[in-house]
Amino acid sequence: MAELTRITLEKNCDISKVEKLHEQLEALLQSSSGVAIDASGVERIDTSTLQLLASFVTTMEKHHLAVVVEQPSDYLKDTVKMMGMSRHLQFTN
Repeated sequence: MAELTRITLEKNCDISKVEKLHEQLEALLQSSSGVAIDASGVERIDTSTLQLLASFVTTMEKHHLAVVVEQPSDYLKDTVKMMGMSRHLQFTN
């Protein structure tokens, strides 16, 4: 697999930070490089951030670009499962 650009999600991923994350993800999409998202420190995440991540993953896949969510926190895994988004956000450990 080609080199992936790495980003790290913040501990608190809520709507107050979603615009900044969107800008980061949009820049990565425009760079046409694969992305590894470190989600190990996520302690809180809201639906706006989950929707953004799901949309990003879908868009990356449409462009045939690799994207992985690495080492998700237990909180993130539980929230994704509870929200029924497991098919949109798959994780690597």
